[in-house]
Amino acid sequence: MVLVEYTGRTSLVLRGPVTGRTYRFRGEGMVLAVDRRDAAHLERVPALRPIGPPAADP
Repeated sequence: MVLVEYTGRTSLVLRGPVTGRTYRFRGEGMVLAVDRRDAAHLERVPALRPIGPPAADP
């Protein structure tokens, strides 16, 4: 898993292109653990950025 922070002002819902998982960012500063397989694609969204060390995989 990779920790990703949302920097946008409104909510954002994305579907991971590899896993099909839904990621819901409810507002600015929200951090979610994103599957590594989706992370490379989601990090292309300007309002998302990886933060800190990667989260441990389950």
